[in-house]
Amino acid sequence: MVTFGFSIIVEAIVIDERLKYLTGGWDGLFAKPLITTGIPNYQFLIYYFIAVIAITVYLISLVIYNSKLGYAFKAIEENEALAKMSGINTIYYKVIAFVISTYLAGLAGAIDVHTRTLYVSPEIFHLQNSLWPLIFTLIGGLKTAEGPILGAFVIWIAWTQLSGVIGYYALLAIGILLAIIIIFAPKGLIEILTKTIARIRGKQI
Repeated sequence: MVTFGFSIIVEAIVIDERLKYLTGGWDGLFAKPLITTGIPNYQFLIYYFIAVIAITVYLISLVIYNSKLGYAFKAIEENEALAKMSGINTIYYKVIAFVISTYLAGLAGAIDVHTRTLYVSPEIFHLQNSLWPLIFTLIGGLKTAEGPILGAFVIWIAWTQLSGVIGYYALLAIGILLAIIIIFAPKGLIEILTKTIARIRGKQI
């Protein structure tokens, strides 16, 4: 909730007429392309660049998840008071978690603006843009590096296909799907996928 409130505060600052010379106000700002159209096959280069960044972030996430830092994060998430009693500096690790997460969010936003939209406006502060990552994570699976990736892949395909057929009623469909997943598969789609793969391997053996 603090994050949602902070985005509203930042939006109010960005659209302030006194800062229009810097932020562009409601008009927004145009961004330079990361790879210019004059380079042959520039679209493929952009694709591979984003793919390398995504894979690198995923691998780094795995390293962090299985490191001392990751274990501290897990301990704080499970029981912050107990973690503090165990000698873990909870404030220190929470600041690190905040810095890592905000850096990755900023990196994703910068790549998106300089490769896909080539434009940034106050619309990026809309509540919907804050909810999508949360929906991806909840549907894909919490506490895993693969869950949000799976959730983003499935939900974004569902959203683009449904919105083209039923318009904004697609939001209702996504909401129903989210409720079903939370009720019947609290750990997300990744739980269903791993169980299915385990069953298939068991039958093959």
